[in-house]
Amino acid sequence: MAKREKLYEVAGDRQFRRQLRKLDNEVEDLKDFHTDLAELVLKQALIRVPVKSGTLRDTIRASGTKSKAVVRAGFAKV
Repeated sequence: MAKREKLYEVAGDRQFRRQLRKLDNEVEDLKDFHTDLAELVLKQALIRVPVKSGTLRDTIRASGTKSKAVVRAGFAKV
């Protein structure tokens, strides 16, 4: 399988999280931050996705965890 190229990379995100953990072990706020970040990327993905029937576009979704922002597209059948 070919290795996918990273489209976006946030510099210093790992260090940022490490410093926040030192300040406070409660990193639940990062989940909200990462969700908001993923939603920003989602908006741009919806603009750029090629559309024939809209099936792929309709499967794009965003989520955030304590450690990362995730934008996914497609399911097994798409």
